[in-house]
Amino acid sequence: MLSVGLYRVEPGSVSVASSYNLRSSDSRYFGPVRLNNIKSRLRPLWVD
Repeated sequence: MLSVGLYRVEPGSVSVASSYNLRSSDSRYFGPVRLNNIKSRLRPLWVD
């Protein structure tokens, strides 16, 4: 896991994180993701 602090996300990269699952393996553990490695985007679906 990365230590607490400020990190710069370079152009062409994004930081991914889950606000839903605190145990998710995301950029807090492996750092930024290059945009060319992202295959699609998720959109929230709201249902009653």
